Amino acid sequence: MREPEDLHADLTRRDPLTAGQLRPSDTQRLVRALEVIEATGRPLAEWQQIKGKPVLESEEVAKIVVARPRDQLYQRATQRFRQMVDEGALDEAHAMQRLHLDPSFPAMRALGLAPLTAFLKHELTRSDAIAIAIWNTRQYIKRQETWLRRYNISWNWLNSQEMENQIDIGFPIVDFMD
Repeated sequence: MREPEDLHADLTRRDPLTAGQLRPSDTQRLVRALEVIEATGRPLAEWQQIKGKPVLESEEVAKIVVARPRDQLYQRATQRFRQMVDEGALDEAHAMQRLHLDPSFPAMRALGLAPLTAFLKHELTRSDAIAIAIWNTRQYIKRQETWLRRYNISWNWLNSQEMENQIDIGFPIVDFMD
């Protein structure tokens, strides 16, 4: 595997605009930018300048965020994580650990993986690992809500009960937290 500095130098030579926007240590984005050049023959910065057309025009789309109260999300996330541990998350963490993958790989940054791996290495107790994973998940929930509020300002925010009671969208609502 190439060092991040080498990747950044290569990208700087081939796509200086994109390289200037990326941290030299951001291996994932550096590799992706180089992959785009290899696959298309064009720098990522060039692709990003092309104005895209939305798949669905805004007047044809109902923009809705179905929101649950944060405490309810936290409770459900806690239950879900505990269930995942009960159903084999530690075995999955152990399998990932045996692969000796680079910690910068996206799969290695999955929520809950680091604390479970720390437990397997006897660096944390099982209950501490679970507590840290749950806390990290709560922080992720907060970041998602912040992102939605910041970038989807014109969207309609409904709580899940309002959605079920007031809007017939013609198909069932899928709740991924169930």
